[in-house]
Amino acid sequence: MAEITIKIGLGQDSQSDSKSAYPGGSASNPSACVILVPYDYNKPIDGKIKCIYCSTDPEAIKKAEDFSQKLNSPLEYKTKKLLYWDIGDLIDEPDSTKVAQLPFYIDWSPEEKVRDGESFNEFKKRFLGELESILEQAKKENASILVVTHNDCCKLAYAWLEEKEENAESGKNDEFYTVDREEFLGTGFKDSFPIRIERDGSEWICEELGE
Repeated sequence: MAEITIKIGLGQDSQSDSKSAYPGGSASNPSACVILVPYDYNKPIDGKIKCIYCSTDPEAIKKAEDFSQKLNSPLEYKTKKLLYWDIGDLIDEPDSTKVAQLPFYIDWSPEEKVRDGESFNEFKKRFLGELESILEQAKKENASILVVTHNDCCKLAYAWLEEKEENAESGKNDEFYTVDREEFLGTGFKDSFPIRIERDGSEWICEELGE
């Protein structure tokens, strides 16, 4: 499989035929953009971005520092708010057990903490609240921002924005970070891919950038 180069940034000329050549718009028409990258994503990223954020997980910090050096972009801050869902005792269970038990905490009891962990609603509020702040910064500065985070965080962001777009089309309000359940759980525990979130007029649109 050929490697995909994600051209992040504004005003960059490119001969690439990748569909993600201009995550932040085009050279002639730049737009605000946030790219979420799982820390274990190992394909090249290129382009000009304003800054990098990451979670406080050591592997995420290492990846963010690597991106910072290669992209000549500052690692602006590290925050626990960009960490994965803390599923407590379930973290050491086989994937089959997680698949069997996590839907209970998502569908039936989102306020209930996973033993020695956090509830699904706490995870949503923590991560998506921070993502909203980053999106607002990208919008205000018309900038591209790279966020190094985790598999489930990328899935959550995608599931939230997909549901948000659907709610907007039907006139519903997003009262508490409602998510598209199938988008969040549908791929099980397979690896996720970078998510591009780009400003389109008054809305944010998202796209999974592919394998």
